Amino acid sequence: MKVLLISQGSTGDIYPLIALGRALLDAGHTVSFATAPLYRAEIEGAGLAFLHTPPDWEKPVFVECMRELDRQSNPILLLRQIYRSGLSFMGELIDRVEAYVQTHDLVVCSYVFPHFKLLCDRHNVPFATITFCHSVIPAKDITPELFPSLRGLPQPIQHQWNQLCWWLVNFAVDHAVNSISRATFISRGLPPVKDFIRAPAELSIVSVSKQLMGLSQHMDPRFQFTGYLRWQSKESEVLQHELEL
Repeated sequence: MKVLLISQGSTGDIYPLIALGRALLDAGHTVSFATAPLYRAEIEGAGLAFLHTPPDWEKPVFVECMRELDRQSNPILLLRQIYRSGLSFMGELIDRVEAYVQTHDLVVCSYVFPHFKLLCDRHNVPFATITFCHSVIPAKDITPELFPSLRGLPQPIQHQWNQLCWWLVNFAVDHAVNSISRATFISRGLPPVKDFIRAPAELSIVSVSKQLMGLSQHMDPRFQFTGYLRWQSKESEVLQHELEL
């Protein structure tokens, strides 16, 4: 099977997908990773095929962008900031990914890019997401960030409250993405993103521990927990020497 991995962001997004790619490769599949050229050496060093996507930022520009994102503590405003920072190359990114999608049997994409599911749907290619953060899993046991929990009240009331909160988060996230990206989506013939949070894909891989989250056994089966996916760069004698100094 030919598997396409897609992600943008920092090493916290890229490295777990490299680990997944290595596992797929070891299982006998062909694996390509579509991302920015900043990570090409790491991807090819792991034995995966690299596929280019924008942005072609140099490392200092990328680091500064990540620094600005880290200063935003509100998750909805952070998502808006991510999409705004990518507006200049979003059209090219969609075009590149659509071309890649058509030559693969399965796409696994970081959670924050739901519009790539629309491309997969258009070409009848199975699509899955992967996330490395428990706070985006719409479980009835968990109250979303920015909302007060009703701890101490009967569990059925807590569950109803949490589900309402997740519905509101889902609405706010869909609106945030679509309000910024609408013109680009329309220019590529894509409909608005829908159910970003509640139904990102038929399969959503969660790279954290279900036990540590304390979730019930009765959550949406589309969310499957794998535990942490770990990949590490090769040790550098030069960097090790600098740290020791």
